[in-house]
Amino acid sequence: MKKVWSLFARIYYQLLTYRLGNIIGMLSRKSPKSHPVSSVSNINGHELFTITQTLKVQVFKDKVDNGYHKFSNAWWYNINCPYAFSYLDIDSLYPEIYFQNDNSGHPNTSVSQSLYEYMQMIYQDVTGSKFKSILELGTGGGEITAQFVKDNIDVFAVEGSESGINKLFSLGINPDQVLKCDLRLMNSLDREFDLVMCTEVIEHIEPFFAAKVVEQCTKHGKYVWFSGADRNRIPHWHHINEVGIEAWDNLFAFYGFNSFVKLEEGRLRADRLYIKTH
Repeated sequence: MKKVWSLFARIYYQLLTYRLGNIIGMLSRKSPKSHPVSSVSNINGHELFTITQTLKVQVFKDKVDNGYHKFSNAWWYNINCPYAFSYLDIDSLYPEIYFQNDNSGHPNTSVSQSLYEYMQMIYQDVTGSKFKSILELGTGGGEITAQFVKDNIDVFAVEGSESGINKLFSLGINPDQVLKCDLRLMNSLDREFDLVMCTEVIEHIEPFFAAKVVEQCTKHGKYVWFSGADRNRIPHWHHINEVGIEAWDNLFAFYGFNSFVKLEEGRLRADRLYIKTH
């Protein structure tokens, strides 16, 4: 009965915030918002507007997570939302406290070890051998990275936030195995790995950059370990791009990864193992 009421509450919330928000948005006929104008100048009689590159979002205040909001899980497209169509500053979204927060969703050591063992099992079942090298796109708190290092896996970790990088170093990860890079701006590393990992990252990336991140996954290996959050949760500024796994199935297929292994349902950071087919 408790599960039934929980499901009913989620459906009601979605109808109230998402559907009603869309109806109001259509009736108001507002135009999409742009970032605040940082300067206005004149060029041969024409006004030249310059807007800020990214917006800062104060998610944590006095160590309290204030990122939950009322604009639905599709808030990035909701013109009534203050951050609609905006590109957000990742260091303001993910300060140091984010990686210290027990409720952040980052796996602890035992969960990370279990996941690593499961990854090796699945990879060996599919390929006949264990993976020895891995590219991790978006490391979060670095808990899984530490498991790779512990088992002498040749890991290369890419993380965009300053706090995330500092967390990696605090765990003893070799700086030579780390690249500080915003995934929205990442270029090819000109190297192929046994496995590429991108888990619980894609929902933190603005929709227009999602294909770029998936493309980076497909450029660096023939196997991609992937997961992403759907919309069955309360809206939060951290989750910009929540969609069902089927959307990513189609996008990976477009890049030539037409086959996938459906991973154990309910396991943290494990939705698909995508496989390059041509």
